[in-house]
Amino acid sequence: MAAAGVVLLVSMSAFFAGAPAPAAVAAREVRLLVDPVLAGSGLPAELARAFEEARGVRVRLQALPSKEALELGASGEADLVWVHAPRLEVQYLNQGFYLDRRRILYTEHVLVGPAADAAGVRGQRRVVLAFRRIAQLRAPFVSPGDGSPSFELEQELWKKARITPRPPWYIRAGVDPAGALAVAASQGAYLLLDRSVAASLPAAGPLGILVEGEHSLRREYHVLAVNPHRFPKVNHDDARALVEFLLSGAGQEQIRRFGTPSGRPAFFPGVGKAPADPEGSGKETR
Repeated sequence: MAAAGVVLLVSMSAFFAGAPAPAAVAAREVRLLVDPVLAGSGLPAELARAFEEARGVRVRLQALPSKEALELGASGEADLVWVHAPRLEVQYLNQGFYLDRRRILYTEHVLVGPAADAAGVRGQRRVVLAFRRIAQLRAPFVSPGDGSPSFELEQELWKKARITPRPPWYIRAGVDPAGALAVAASQGAYLLLDRSVAASLPAAGPLGILVEGEHSLRREYHVLAVNPHRFPKVNHDDARALVEFLLSGAGQEQIRRFGTPSGRPAFFPGVGKAPADPEGSGKETR
């Protein structure tokens, strides 16, 4: 009997030794959808790391165009979206897919051009007047590929200037904004760029920022939290904590100090700034 008991004990020990360990508790995470222009700068990833270190919650970033991000978030497949699509943001907010809308930061489009500035637009306060001057002198102007925010805004500005740009002085590069910047540098041309891209220009390079600061060229980025009453499975508590971190003094200072090779700011803190879009008041709480 004693021998049998030993055999049974050994057999049971071997059984439990070979059994899989209990499943580990899943790590908490926040699913954050980010506009590609913002995501491409590296700033959201840097802020996410700081939040993860402070709270121990993973941030899973996914870059999506703002319209697609809002649509996906409105299906409950994200916890937060960080986008620039003012009218759509307010529309989804008012339909109850999101709980609130917070302005985190803003950037702007700027007119970049050669140091010689043959068109004489440096310091011009209205970018439409700068566009007219460039067209009058047929100074080289590079346009990125269709679909980018810079291209869409550029087309609006040509319409406001009542000009239809044409080759050979108007160069359709068919590339992304960073690629268009390289083409403009090689051609000594002007182009319209998001500041987060233009900020990478070396201080002593062939191109520089010539026109900036026009309020109508501002791009404001908001975060919207997916409504947990509509989608109970979202991680609203940690999403809300991430929003509060982005709005905190530490988060806003990190945005202000976000570095570029040239030392120029790529983004500006959004807390306390007036909204650029007429729908910006919406249900925004800050």
